[in-house]
Amino acid sequence: MKPNKLILAALIFSLQLALFPLIHSADATSLSPLTFELVANPGETVKSVVRVTNTESNTVGISMQVENFTAVGEEGQVALEEGESNNSYSLANWVTVSPQTFTLEPGEVKPVEFTVN
Repeated sequence: MKPNKLILAALIFSLQLALFPLIHSADATSLSPLTFELVANPGETVKSVVRVTNTESNTVGISMQVENFTAVGEEGQVALEEGESNNSYSLANWVTVSPQTFTLEPGEVKPVEFTVN
C-alpha cells in the first residue's frame, strides 16, 4: 500500500473509532459506510461523507470529534488519544467534520462531511 493510502486508511479507521464513543446512545445509532478508501497526493484536500442513522425510537444528540489513536496489544486494539498529541504522525489536526453537533429524530439519517487537508 502506498504511504498516502496507508495514512488515509489509518485516518479513516481512527475517525470511525472516534465517532462511535461520542454518540450519546451508541446502541441507538449506526454509522455507514464502515470502511472506505481515500486516495490523495501530498497537498491535496479530500472530502468524503459518513451517514449517522438514529435507529432508536427517541431523539438522540450527537457530538462528532476526531481523535488520534495508537495501536496496543497483540490483537490490534486501539487506544484513543484524547486532547493534544505530541506525536509527529498526528492526523487529527488535518481533519475537520461538519456538522460537529446535531440531533437526530427517530429514523433520521444525517450525512456528515469530513475534510482531510
